[in-house]
Amino acid sequence: EIVLVLDPGHDSTHSGASGNGLHEEELNLKIAQYCRQKLEQYDGVTIYMTREGTTCPYPGTTSTDDNANRVYNAADVGADFYISFHLNSATSSSASGVTVYYPNRNYNAGIGTLGQKLAQAILNALTKLGLKDRGTQIRNSEDHTTYPDGSLADYYGVIRRSKECGFPGIIIEHAFISNSVDASRYLWSEAGLKQLGEADADAIIAYFGLRERDSVGVFDAKFYYDNYSDLRQVIGWNETALWQHFKNYGIYEGRTASPV
Repeated sequence: EIVLVLDPGHDSTHSGASGNGLHEEELNLKIAQYCRQKLEQYDGVTIYMTREGTTCPYPGTTSTDDNANRVYNAADVGADFYISFHLNSATSSSASGVTVYYPNRNYNAGIGTLGQKLAQAILNALTKLGLKDRGTQIRNSEDHTTYPDGSLADYYGVIRRSKECGFPGIIIEHAFISNSVDASRYLWSEAGLKQLGEADADAIIAYFGLRERDSVGVFDAKFYYDNYSDLRQVIGWNETALWQHFKNYGIYEGRTASPV
């Protein structure tokens, strides 16, 4: 069972960006809810949300402590991934498109690799909607914050703390709230927000090879078999055994279950 923690960034106390008559903290929640609704149609995954409503889940805290508590709670529920939902903003109204941030490879290189793979899958799904591709990115600490081993830490607290807790954290900057085209196409309507959330879910479903309830799902046994010669030798052609390998080991080894 994969445990995913979906984090609608910001809240009514620690507000996000605003533009074009929109408020980021409100839209982040809606996108995450649409993502969860689709994921809940699949077996093999447990979903937690860091907040269910507009208010701060940890009243009286600073933004830094609020975000830290969200990650620590994710660790308490056994998170395999922490996925934070955001919208971008810029002083220039011409800036547009999607960026996904993932962990650097310091301290725990495997977490960086896993984060990059899911970040790329989500980026691909969102750019298929027509969003400008701004790439997957790492952002390192700018004040020389380090990990326990002395290596340079990640800039974003939720990514840094997720790594320290033992799982990848990524940040999806879905579109620019400050750009009128992004806003009109994706943010002003429930249909546009649903598109974003379901694109996130589609990428997650394909990445983890999740199976839709009462269906064969998207785990592609032939793809998995053909792509990994070591599994052909050890397991052979056994669809059930291949699925069990992917669920129990392949995900954490950075293997993919379908051509995403």
